[in-house]
Order: sequence, then structure tokens, then C-alpha cells
Amino acid sequence: MHMTTEAINELHLLTQNNQHTIALVRLAEALQENFLVDQLHIIDQSHSACGYITEAEYQKRYDFKAWLMDKAAEVFDNFAEIKAAF
Repeated sequence: MHMTTEAINELHLLTQNNQHTIALVRLAEALQENFLVDQLHIIDQSHSACGYITEAEYQKRYDFKAWLMDKAAEVFDNFAEIKAAF
């Protein structure tokens, strides 16, 4: 499977604009990992409401990112480009 250049550029733009959680949402969507999409939206909503991300939320997001990156490495033939976007 191949992620489009447009999708990778969106990941990069989101990350550059400090939207790390939404970038992970987009990656989870591309991998059709709906449970993680929902979990990441919960983290993002909490972050928006509080104005900061808690240590627990940061750790969850970190764990989700690690899992998504492992899965993306298995699924996408252009994983190096995806990884660079983050």
C-alpha cells in the first residue's frame, strides 16, 4: 500500500503547526484503526478544553504513535516518507 504525497504533506503540515495529535488521527484513519482514531480525538478534545496535554495523555499519545508507526511500517511501502513527516 502507498500513502499519497498529499496525505504525507498534510501529516507534515499538521506536525509543523503543533497539531501532533491530529496528525496521528490522520495516520490512524489511513490505517483504518477506528478505535485509535476515537482515542486520539478524546485526547485532542481534552487538550483543547484544558489548554494543555496532561502527562497521562502525552504517554497515551506516545504509545499510540509507537503502535501506529509500527503498523505503518508494515503496511506502507513509503514508510520512510511518512516517518519523516513527523
